[in-house]
Amino acid sequence: TYKSIPPVLSDAEKKAIDLEKEGVKFAEVGQLEEAIKLFTQAIDVAPNWPSSYNNRAQAYRIKNEHLNLALDDLNKAIELAREQLKCHDIDPGKRRILENVLKQAYPQRGLVKKDKGDIDGCNSDFQKLKEMSQTQNYYSKLCHEAVTEMMRNATQFDNKSQNKPNK
Repeated sequence: TYKSIPPVLSDAEKKAIDLEKEGVKFAEVGQLEEAIKLFTQAIDVAPNWPSSYNNRAQAYRIKNEHLNLALDDLNKAIELAREQLKCHDIDPGKRRILENVLKQAYPQRGLVKKDKGDIDGCNSDFQKLKEMSQTQNYYSKLCHEAVTEMMRNATQFDNKSQNKPNK
């Protein structure tokens, strides 16, 4: 779900997010039919908002029904998110939401493909997720490397200070 809604989203996208939040609440208590209705309403309100397709697909998948519809929704979510991420002037908040949609949609689609017997398709989607994670976490990797280096230096400093004779 969303921590906050970026201000640059359209009114329709904001309405879709509100409907999704309600749908997630129903899904969390097992009321999947009601959740699917709300996700469908979100799609009707903002047909180009990929998150709603992703959420509806997850509800279909959890029900273990309509796997073809789940696959269609996941294909649509991925297509829309990838297309919108091509915009060079996209708001960073919206970019994060779209990237998260992809991070959720690829493994979900992989699982649906697995359930349908498409092991190669499943592996391909998980590979795409792996590639995405490697490229999108450049700054995380830098931060991790910096922290690792700091910890290594701190450990070396601590070891040196423990080996000094007491005066």
